Amino acid sequence: MFHTRGNLHRRAYQHKVCRTIELMITEAFIHANDHLPITGKSGKTMKMSETIDDMSAYTTLSDWVYHRLLWSQEPKLKVAKDILMKVEKRDLYKCVGQTQPPKDKPFDKEKVKDFERDIAQLTKDDQCGGQTTLEPEDIIVDIVSLDYGMKSKNPIDHVRFYEKNNLGIAKEIRQDQVPQMVPNQFCEQLVRVFTRRSDSEAISAAEQAFKKWCEYQNTRHKCGDSFSMDLTPIKDIQLASANDNHQPGPIKKAKMINFDNEPRQ
Repeated sequence: MFHTRGNLHRRAYQHKVCRTIELMITEAFIHANDHLPITGKSGKTMKMSETIDDMSAYTTLSDWVYHRLLWSQEPKLKVAKDILMKVEKRDLYKCVGQTQPPKDKPFDKEKVKDFERDIAQLTKDDQCGGQTTLEPEDIIVDIVSLDYGMKSKNPIDHVRFYEKNNLGIAKEIRQDQVPQMVPNQFCEQLVRVFTRRSDSEAISAAEQAFKKWCEYQNTRHKCGDSFSMDLTPIKDIQLASANDNHQPGPIKKAKMINFDNEPRQ
């Protein structure tokens, strides 16, 4: 159960595309925060960020906020609208790479702004090209923590079990009862870097700067599309026509069987 939970976070909930969309929607809401009043208790209006203290206002927040921003014609909401339009058009922020810190030296999430500033500064380095430079606001560093529900602890150590012949007493599981195929580490960190700019020069500059940053941090850089956790399985029918370069071929139509057991396309 805990393994399944971790696997879902790895392959779905914390997938880089999901995280990109989350980041973009969050940015849109932040930009709209001061310009989209919400009515709360006794008719009082407030910012979205203030509704957490007023349940009457908080419970009105739903998908209408997203669509209200998406179709707004108000100049003050234009920045938020443009971000959400990019989400709708799949013009997402580009992930230029990801890395993992050493097991015993996780990165401090409080230093994200420092990391963004350092990577932006590296784009001005001659070793990274230096022709296209980025500002800290062009860079997003996203630190994702994956675990089994209790950070670095083994959750099974905190679960009690009942025996069928003694349902009145809950016991800890003994070490000799634990399967041998268990992980020796129950948490890990992923560090992803995105760029808000979509031009190829900026993407290349951000990627080169992130590679250099990884060298300084003594971590291994992996390009945005190569991490195994982000791979999506390809159906066998797509692989059937792969060429010599191992590129997936066109999807073939599946064969249909009629009631007379005669195959047809």
